[in-house]
Amino acid sequence: MNLRHLLVAAVLVASGSAMAGTASDNFKVTLTILGACSITANDLDFGTNTGAITTAIDAQSNLLVTCTNGTPYSVGLNNGVGSGATASVRKMTNASDSSTVNYSLFTATARTNVWDNNCTTLPGTAATCVSGTGIGSAQTLQVYGRVAASQPNVTVGQYVDTVIATLTF
Repeated sequence: MNLRHLLVAAVLVASGSAMAGTASDNFKVTLTILGACSITANDLDFGTNTGAITTAIDAQSNLLVTCTNGTPYSVGLNNGVGSGATASVRKMTNASDSSTVNYSLFTATARTNVWDNNCTTLPGTAATCVSGTGIGSAQTLQVYGRVAASQPNVTVGQYVDTVIATLTF
């Protein structure tokens, strides 16, 4: 073997031993999903009535709540804009003479639990708003309305109120 071959072999051996070391590190891959929600409210229409309101008039509507899967939420309803309205006795107003028709909104078809904007439930009391957990697609919440009976002095006209549904998540 000649000197030239020995030098090439020595270089190959030396460079091979210099490449024998490695280093590594790890890194995390992350994604944060934030809770997000939206709400769509559909109008509640009690229909048409002739004359005095002598029996209760029931109707229902719905709210569509869409929240990220696993996001807890609650929905409250304010008292509306009728003068002197409360959660128990909301008021639709006739634009022509400011007369009112009393009604209430409830959380269930039995119409026993008034739906209001107070989503803090005290021990031993019924829920006054509706709560749930998002599933990633629209969830339907029913709103049950009732016009109170025994309102004999109603004036002809259209009665309207505006209720704000507040979604908290």
